[in-house]
Amino acid sequence: MQAFEAFVAQATAAFTPTRALVQVSMDSGAQHRGAEATLAAARRAVADLGLTADVGIVGGNGMCWAEPLVRITLPGQAAIVYGPVFAAGVAALLHDVFAGNLRPDLALGTEGEAPVDGITPFSQQPYFQVQRRYLMAR
Repeated sequence: MQAFEAFVAQATAAFTPTRALVQVSMDSGAQHRGAEATLAAARRAVADLGLTADVGIVGGNGMCWAEPLVRITLPGQAAIVYGPVFAAGVAALLHDVFAGNLRPDLALGTEGEAPVDGITPFSQQPYFQVQRRYLMAR
């Protein structure tokens, strides 16, 4: 049991970001709605604004109507998902979020269990409450 607990602790540490993480959803629906341009603009914005953040891609979460989605995880905080975020608006979003304005007006939800700055967790939203998440349930 100690080996398993050590493994869990190691995995948790490896998946707990020490830097901010900006991810753009990248599936066929997101690409159709401009996710590649949003990703490129996010990379430019992080560099231009001098932000300490990693930028990458993530799969969609079923909210196709809100693509392209931008998922921002700040150290010590649950990820917040925003959408739709097009290339023209991603720099302003990143500027605001990194300045402490988490933009609840653009947020779709958080991936944590508690609200963050008035942003409701997905687990408490009707759209997701009727879904069963088998893959990550165990």
